[in-house]
Amino acid sequence: MPTQTPTRVLCLGGGWVALQLARSLSRAVARGEVQLTILSRENYQTTHGLIAEMITSKVQPQQILTSVRRLVPEGSLCNAEIERIDLAERVVHTRRELDGHRYSHGFDHLVVGVGSVDDLSRYPGIAEHAFALKSYAACVRLRHHLLSMIELAQFERDPAERRRLLTFVVAGGNYAGVEVACDLVDYFRLLTRRAYQAVKPEEIRVVLAEMGDRILPELGSRQPKLIAYAEQRMAELGIEVKLGAGIAAATGTEASLTTGERVPSRTIITCTGMAPSPLLEQLPYARDGRGRLEVDEFMRVPGAEHVWAAGDCAAAPHPEGGTCPPLALYAQRGGALAGANILRTLAGRRLKAFSFSGLGEACTLGHGSAVAYLKGIRVTGWLAWIGWRAIIWTMFVPAWDRKVRLLADWLLTACLGRDVVNPRIEGRHEVSQAWFEAGQVILAPGEPSLFHYVVQTGEVEVLTDGATETLRAGALFCDDLSTERRATVRARSRVRLLAVEKTAAAAVMAARPDVAALLSAPAGGV
Repeated sequence: MPTQTPTRVLCLGGGWVALQLARSLSRAVARGEVQLTILSRENYQTTHGLIAEMITSKVQPQQILTSVRRLVPEGSLCNAEIERIDLAERVVHTRRELDGHRYSHGFDHLVVGVGSVDDLSRYPGIAEHAFALKSYAACVRLRHHLLSMIELAQFERDPAERRRLLTFVVAGGNYAGVEVACDLVDYFRLLTRRAYQAVKPEEIRVVLAEMGDRILPELGSRQPKLIAYAEQRMAELGIEVKLGAGIAAATGTEASLTTGERVPSRTIITCTGMAPSPLLEQLPYARDGRGRLEVDEFMRVPGAEHVWAAGDCAAAPHPEGGTCPPLALYAQRGGALAGANILRTLAGRRLKAFSFSGLGEACTLGHGSAVAYLKGIRVTGWLAWIGWRAIIWTMFVPAWDRKVRLLADWLLTACLGRDVVNPRIEGRHEVSQAWFEAGQVILAPGEPSLFHYVVQTGEVEVLTDGATETLRAGALFCDDLSTERRATVRARSRVRLLAVEKTAAAAVMAARPDVAALLSAPAGGV
């Protein structure tokens, strides 16, 4: 008797949707009825609820990660970059990062769980100068950056630069923004008391910019008492909350607010929202106003019997009306339901509708304080904080080895304090981009620079002994203008520059004398 060919289930993305889908299908996979393949560029899942604790050194960076491979059936995870989705042929094409070699993966059922990505279009300079918190790598960079700022402030004597180093701007008064802002205050108070005594606690400035008229818009008008508690707690921590003010532009030295105010700062953390994954552009299905795939109550894409979606990339109907928010709990339940309904489809049984309406909401307000609304009960303060940690530990850390390591980190941090080791894990980018706002100084007289600059958009002016020279798109300049000609180089308008590190430029100039002549030409080569 011939062996039955297993049904091929292909999942795009390796987050909560994939993990719960794998659990739903595990028995069918073990029986050989289903062949599950998970395509993901990462082999880990990130517990985003712990990001604020990770960047402030309460827990080690690796403790917010869980191995996907250890949680899914053997051979199910394929570590690759998704390139193209061919719905007609039911094939997804991928490539590997090592050398670009391509592979093809066929499917009978496709589950889309690609989540969301950082929205880097909200204001100029966000990609170049702001720290987003969606990716693990970006969070680790921010962790090291925070320590670098207070390390530099230890010996900085220029008052203006000292203020920039010790001012931290958080964009977005949502759960993520409030949690980060509160943890930053606790973190720096602790560090200035123990390891960095040359910095006074009152020098630390944390600014939270929120476009709405109140913080925590997720709670809306439903929980005004919890919002009021959070506002009072943030006032006690000394956080400057600027309502009705968003970030208009970010540069390397300041945040420009929509109110016209400019906040000098070397650290801008953006918690302002997500954008749909670019992979969704390849799918010819209806999407909601946020760009998410529309699905029915069974997690199936209407008009496509073999395509399912869940998590942040799906606009799943909420049992109480509207659509499900982009939270991990809904991704978990959606992935599990998609797997169950695929099995029901194969068995010819009636599909099950999504019925999860949520457990509640919680937001931490620094060490030992939180607000929570769980199953109709409002909780604040220490009890809410303990409850939040218990929920994170039990529901959002899926592997037991990681649970044990996380618990050990919490206990060791309480006993031994924060880890302030700050290794350099990556070098400076040889070619990068930089934004400057009108009037900002790019190079001051006598100031050396690590870069050669190319004007991409906007205008730059060079001020020398009362004379003004304007550099426009395509112009090149370097610190010869400030160190040899004692000129001030500043942005005449909002300007975007291409910054080429001098060591990289030197290598190019050695091979191309014409480039060397261009870079050394008067007035920056114009």
